[in-house]
Amino acid sequence: EATKAWTDEELRALTDVICQKAASGDLVAKRDLTLFLLYTSTGLRREEVISLRGQDVTVEEDRIILSGRVKGGRYRAREVRDPEVRAALLDYLTSSNRLRVFRTDEPLWTRHNHTELSDDALSSHALVRNLKLYARQAGLGHVHLHQARHTYARIVAEETGSMAATH
Repeated sequence: EATKAWTDEELRALTDVICQKAASGDLVAKRDLTLFLLYTSTGLRREEVISLRGQDVTVEEDRIILSGRVKGGRYRAREVRDPEVRAALLDYLTSSNRLRVFRTDEPLWTRHNHTELSDDALSSHALVRNLKLYARQAGLGHVHLHQARHTYARIVAEETGSMAATH
């Protein structure tokens, strides 16, 4: 089955479900919302986002800068100017008492569903499991995390009129 981009309606429905759960104070949903927004607003690959460490992220007043290795071993920085992504990241880290993570080698994303594992790095498989639950609540069928990358490419291509602009 080919992975395809989400439609605007599917993206909105999925985002709404995660936002509602995050707004209720659910820490896992706050983390998942931040991750979901990063994936859909940057087009980064699964491992490029999930493996971020505190030292790979710089939060400024009007943007976030993500830096690190990408596929092929190259080093690349990505700027994120979406204020919703910035707000979600700071809300997640504040709520989890992890603002200290910046400038450290600690994982940016940790597990929160088991007290004894709360400082362990989150695996992308755990996020995918949650994404499938959110999708079911949103009334969507089978989803893949890679659809976030395709959705990013679709949105950029629609806004710019150029597939080349998605790189």
